[in-house]
Amino acid sequence: MNDPRELYTDGLTEALSEVLRKQEITSKSPGPILADVQALIDRIGEGLPTTSKYFVLPQGRLGDLNQRLTEPLKHRLKRPQLRSLPALMGLFLLLRGSGLAVGQTKPKRMLTIDPAMLRQWNSLNPTEQYMSLLESWLLTASWEAVGKRGSYGGGMQQEIVSVYMKLDDTITKPSDSQYELFYGLSDAVTLDLLHQFGWVRLTYESKVAEGKTARVQTIERLPFGDAMFAAACDLGISASRDAQLPRKTLKPFFPEWKRSLEVLEPDFQDGQYTLKLSLGNVWRRLVAPAETTLEEVADILLDAFGFDDDHAYQFEFRDRHGREVNAVHPSIRDAEAFADEIRLGDLPLGEGDAMTFLFDFGDSWLFKVLIEEVSEPTSRRSRPEITERSGTPPKQYDYDEDDDEYEDDGDDSWE
Repeated sequence: MNDPRELYTDGLTEALSEVLRKQEITSKSPGPILADVQALIDRIGEGLPTTSKYFVLPQGRLGDLNQRLTEPLKHRLKRPQLRSLPALMGLFLLLRGSGLAVGQTKPKRMLTIDPAMLRQWNSLNPTEQYMSLLESWLLTASWEAVGKRGSYGGGMQQEIVSVYMKLDDTITKPSDSQYELFYGLSDAVTLDLLHQFGWVRLTYESKVAEGKTARVQTIERLPFGDAMFAAACDLGISASRDAQLPRKTLKPFFPEWKRSLEVLEPDFQDGQYTLKLSLGNVWRRLVAPAETTLEEVADILLDAFGFDDDHAYQFEFRDRHGREVNAVHPSIRDAEAFADEIRLGDLPLGEGDAMTFLFDFGDSWLFKVLIEEVSEPTSRRSRPEITERSGTPPKQYDYDEDDDEYEDDGDDSWE
């Protein structure tokens, strides 16, 4: 087979194109991805209780979930963690990235399968399901869903390229080199997903040491994997920003692929929001209608804590994929989200969820904004109001007002 560097530079040859044309996608081929995703969907069902702020798979269920996979990972761990089971970790990231798995806080904190997304999933044929998961892997899945820093904008193309380029031979034995070819959680998860999608075939050691998981023994590159890598993993500057790239390059080879999972934007959540605005042990309670923008929340918060509104800020929360969103001060020019364009009712958050408010990027005042309650909307439009206060806020500036050496010329142009 071609050297992976040639696949990366030469692109999709006629021989590789023929591999794609001949590949049939079923619930069991070219890899176990569809069967294993369905097993997780069925098990998660209407909800798995979790204490994780990222809504990850609960630790107490990992052993059972691992056994439900087509090829359970052998291990001798008493209490395996998600990072110890890379196949489960990868499948979880795909479920979050696709929008199938979502977190909810009411009536209890759970990881659930979104009913509307599930209806979409069930209406797709195997090819459409496979390609939807592939798009999730390439474009939207993010390590941020488990609390790790991910690629800007989501997607795991960089990880795929990094791992695949190390597979110089048809069969690679990671232990052949005095240096570790593959290391860390990212490589382990990427290898398992390559196996899940049928791009490579993994074999594992048969004997597992106490307190360990089975290690990968061999990695075999498959013709289908080479073809998919050449077709779908172009990381040129323009290509990496093109969300339609997988569809453009792969649809001609898979005529059964007519539809994909489309993530549904959450409806505006109307009502009265009760927010607890905290800085350490000092807090204020704000009641505001759903139409209140985050910019208005920022102004009210700063006034309630006796701070001058003289610096930039950002709100940080997580979207329905588990990815980090930063809604910034309107004066910041280059950003994906702005505080004056997002209302409370637009947030993908519910009761018990929280976001952070970072004020003044120099002094870095970090507030917590907890959504305590979302009640029914009132019959008349109300105004945001601070209803309760506790504690004395710290001084915004720690200087002696009588100190003649301090001079404020009002110029904030350095921000």
